[in-house]
Amino acid sequence: MKEIKEQYEPIEPVFKQELLQYMQQRKFVRIHYFNEYHEYISKAAIIKEINQEPAGEFLVLNTGELVRLDKIVRFDEKPVPGYTSGDFTCDC
Repeated sequence: MKEIKEQYEPIEPVFKQELLQYMQQRKFVRIHYFNEYHEYISKAAIIKEINQEPAGEFLVLNTGELVRLDKIVRFDEKPVPGYTSGDFTCDC
């Protein structure tokens, strides 16, 4: 795993419960997040598990990717706590 230098920020308990429910149901979900290079990624995947690592908590996706929980910005097509729909608009 790559070292992430930013301090992990714990997520809202309600959001973690939602992640656990999706994991138990093993259904595909669209996840939008920032990777370690601060690139915005959108991925449809199944959550296999949630792991506790020294750098924070991570989703393990069926694609093999790890997603740090505090880097998720949209989940199941809705903003996660701390973000609003306005955060995803374009002023083009």
